[in-house]
Amino acid sequence: EQEELNKRLKEMHEASIYNILLYVELLKKDYGITIPQKKLDWLLNLKGNVGRPQLALILIELGYAKNVQDAFDKYLIAVYDKVRHIKKGLTKEEAIPLIVNAGGVASLAHPSTLKLSRDELKKELLIMKSLGLQCIEIIHSNETPETRRLHLELAKELGLMISGGTDFHGHEIKPDIDLGYGRNENVTIYEKDLSLVKNIKSRY
Repeated sequence: EQEELNKRLKEMHEASIYNILLYVELLKKDYGITIPQKKLDWLLNLKGNVGRPQLALILIELGYAKNVQDAFDKYLIAVYDKVRHIKKGLTKEEAIPLIVNAGGVASLAHPSTLKLSRDELKKELLIMKSLGLQCIEIIHSNETPETRRLHLELAKELGLMISGGTDFHGHEIKPDIDLGYGRNENVTIYEKDLSLVKNIKSRY
């Protein structure tokens, strides 16, 4: 019910719709691929974020790609370079206060994707903490035991809660990741280990 949060989510959703229509236009122009109106209606009526993975599923269904990665390799990466996207993401300066002011917990997901050294990541976390960051994701299907230990050390050092998950997006999108188990069972999550879960439960 938080007005500002819903306003920003609506703006981001509208931007994602605009961007996806540009993809559809370029797929037709560059590759002669016409997305049937029925499929386009399904895409445009999805709740939440609409992006290339959903478009990839349509390309698979129409027989233009074998799987999501094939759709990206054949079409969507090349098309991405031609699309002049409307900005749909938020900066950390926008996102963190937005989450906190709506009563949520701001957590940094997949810290390894930032590709920062330990010292660089620590500096970034300190900046984010000053904005209201409360948590960092430790457990993830792409994280090695070494990076998990590093991120746990930083969480303890900076007084941040920890979270975790498999990053499961459905087998159509990520066929090698299983819900609750990760990739080749490389994720084990115990509620007792996740301070974020304890903190949220304590509110209720």
